[in-house]
Amino acid sequence: MSKPKRNEPCPCGSGKKYKKCCGASNVTELSPAIYDQELIDFYNGFMRYSLEINEASMSERLASYIHSFNMDDDEGTEALIVYLTSWVILHDPYLEDGKTLLEQYYHLKQSSLRKRSKDIIATWMQAKPSIYEVLSADDTNGVTHVEDVLSKETFNIKLDVDEEPHEVGNIIIGIRLPFTSYHTFCFGEIELPSDTREDLIDIAEPYIDGEQGLINTFPNFLAQLMVPENALEWDRLDHEMVADLFRAHMVNKDYEMNIINTGISIWNRYCNEKDPTFKKLGPHAAALEYLITEALLPDVQITQKQLAKEYDTTTGSISTNYRKLIEHVDEMTLHSEMDEDDSDIQIVNPTMPTFNMEKEMRTIEKMLSEQEFDTMEEANDFLNQLLKDGIPEVTSDNPREMAMDKIYDAEIATGSKRKKHIQEALDLYPNTPDAYRLLAQDANTLEERMALLMKAIEAGEKDLGNDFFKENKGHFWGLIETRPYMRAKYEYALELHMMDDIDTAIPHYEQLLELNPNDNLGVRYELLTAYLDIGQLNKAQQLIESYQEDSTAGLLYQAVLVNYQIEGITNKTKSLLGRAKKSNPHVIDYLTTKKIPHTKYDSIQWGGKSEAIDYAQKNAHLWQDDEMQDLLKKI
Repeated sequence: MSKPKRNEPCPCGSGKKYKKCCGASNVTELSPAIYDQELIDFYNGFMRYSLEINEASMSERLASYIHSFNMDDDEGTEALIVYLTSWVILHDPYLEDGKTLLEQYYHLKQSSLRKRSKDIIATWMQAKPSIYEVLSADDTNGVTHVEDVLSKETFNIKLDVDEEPHEVGNIIIGIRLPFTSYHTFCFGEIELPSDTREDLIDIAEPYIDGEQGLINTFPNFLAQLMVPENALEWDRLDHEMVADLFRAHMVNKDYEMNIINTGISIWNRYCNEKDPTFKKLGPHAAALEYLITEALLPDVQITQKQLAKEYDTTTGSISTNYRKLIEHVDEMTLHSEMDEDDSDIQIVNPTMPTFNMEKEMRTIEKMLSEQEFDTMEEANDFLNQLLKDGIPEVTSDNPREMAMDKIYDAEIATGSKRKKHIQEALDLYPNTPDAYRLLAQDANTLEERMALLMKAIEAGEKDLGNDFFKENKGHFWGLIETRPYMRAKYEYALELHMMDDIDTAIPHYEQLLELNPNDNLGVRYELLTAYLDIGQLNKAQQLIESYQEDSTAGLLYQAVLVNYQIEGITNKTKSLLGRAKKSNPHVIDYLTTKKIPHTKYDSIQWGGKSEAIDYAQKNAHLWQDDEMQDLLKKI
């Protein structure tokens, strides 16, 4: 019987064609070398596409990581760029279409690839960075046998012809790419001596994210590796373990490395001076995270109850250890621990809320009113002596003032104590705007928050009364009793603005400026952004003219935008931009090339990076016009 043809029915009686049944095993399989060559060609083309064709965007992306790690002047910057490159091109979806460079290049080339090659490239998209130990090396064939120290799997790594052989026992950090019969490391692996093995595992441990391994955390792991905390000395292992636990939680929440390192430095300093003893790590790591978020990350809303659950401890333990930390850590400590790149940022001391100043001002006003001075000089002498001796605690029998004393206590309290103080304030004086404002801060939903802020505004209006508004319009902030109302109205307007309900937010901003043209709250900057958001250029121009003496970035850069949108790029536009740049040159960096950090600042330094970051966070979307971007880069 002759052999059936490929498309004839299979003689076995299955009903299938011979080529799909018994003849399937006779199909000739292509040599693995053919697939490997196809993969090599794809890899080389992909590298050219990433490092040459997309060089500009790659450089910008890498620079943003370096900046976020505060390594602008560090000796390890160049090395970190090389080591980080492979992760960026494989795993960072930074392109406009939300794809990685690998995904984008694969989309361009997939039609010319065989199925087996496609399947292998698909695994590259999930390739995990890891740590490898060199078990053996065959210099003749250019093959190195390695073990993944995290998964314990072994692989054969093929070297390029001109690549130096790996030394047995050495440790390699890299991203392994499989081919058909061997593996290779993607561009930029790190080779380290054998004695670094255990230290590397310890450093990597907080960054390992379940089955994802180091895929999502590799940049932070590299930054930690390049600038490790080995400069810190720990007298006790449990002190260092608290730092490790804190780092792991902060890394998982994707906080920037400078923030994490600041917290560890503070804890190290505290341990060296106080030498605390304890049995559990969680309460101390949680208290440290609470301190850092309260002091350096005011935009992060996190409660001690949340942290207690995350660190498997109690709110009482966190509160106790938090108080110990803030008794030791003052504003100067926070400043000294921040990196030099952030030296202009004024950090709010968590133990000294702005309410304390108001309470002292209220006391001073009351004490001055009880005195009889014959001359202004006597009054000034009294005031100077009072400030020198320290402002005493003065009790009040005025319900409004008694309620505000409860609010001062609530501001620095947490949990049930905070709620108790707020309720006591409302019991004493129902029209206490700050009580509703603090409740709004703790609200679970945006709808609840907005309703409470509106209650705060209404309480302030009832408290002050219509006649008060008419009589004191124009100098509101100078009267302490107006500030709770002003704060509530401002926060309500900001929330509306963030919700893109700009038409509703603008009248609130405008009313605040009418009540207090001196603008102690900085309302004019938000109002300018709002005007520009909806194209009210004439109003924006009038507002800028009302504050001609203001030389801050928040006004000068807005003047450039207003002039550009009215007249285009003219000599006046360039002149205004030159003046703005002179006021704060850092703004241009954040509007063009530098990554804009997410950190929010309660207090900023004019002309510094903190002012530039604050401006860019709120206004970068207004500068995306190509013509303006070109002007910014040329100025």
